[in-house]
Amino acid sequence: PASEDMLAALARWRFMAGAPASDCRVEVSQTYTPLTKAPTALLLEVVALRKREALTPVRSAISARGDCGRSPRRIPAITSYPDLRSFTGRDFSAPWAGVLYDIDAEGEVQNVRIATQGGDPVLADLAAASIADSRFHSGKAVKGCYAVFSVRPETVEATAKAYPKPPSPSKERDCSDVKAAALNLSIQRSYPSAFARQAVEGWALIEFDIRADGRITPVNIVAAQPSAAFGTAARNMLASARPDTSVWDRKGCLIPVTFAMNAVTED
Repeated sequence: PASEDMLAALARWRFMAGAPASDCRVEVSQTYTPLTKAPTALLLEVVALRKREALTPVRSAISARGDCGRSPRRIPAITSYPDLRSFTGRDFSAPWAGVLYDIDAEGEVQNVRIATQGGDPVLADLAAASIADSRFHSGKAVKGCYAVFSVRPETVEATAKAYPKPPSPSKERDCSDVKAAALNLSIQRSYPSAFARQAVEGWALIEFDIRADGRITPVNIVAAQPSAAFGTAARNMLASARPDTSVWDRKGCLIPVTFAMNAVTED
């Protein structure tokens, strides 16, 4: 249960203003259900909330409950989409919806029903209306077609207003001029995927040496927020960094690495 998805979801939590608190605790229990026995609504929720992923087994499980996904596929003639712009900028829970429908032999959409939704029922209504407005080319009547819609949540910026004060140097530092740009880091590739899905930003403060051959070692995570996952991501990113030759052979480097959502490709 203590997966990165759970940690990313917790990072979006907000509390009323008050005195700081530490060592807070939440207990989570988890059950497992085979895809073939999972409710269709739950499968559609998974697809809606993780639309950046292929999720082939989940999609196959949904399609197996009807004949819409079988060959020959029905080809759309007119596709209607709901306008999602009014739902952007939600500070906590972005809306999503899963819709089921059938297609008759003439290409008319029938039996549109909202199978699952969350965040705002208005989106589900708009999604169902858009599906009902769509049309397909003529062919064999099929049942059990589905569509999912979701809105990216508003970005949660890094929780700390400033990086922590660097610890007292334990060794000589000769890399005050080394900046993150000179290390040629790839933030987009290294961004923790669960936190990217939840649009949660973070940072890590890392200490390292740059060897005479350009390799970076060792890497010490001094601090990371809002989760240690950002420290791990920064360390892994540095392991494959290719520093400019101008910063080779340096010791005691200490730099912050910021993981910002503008480094993640948008849909």
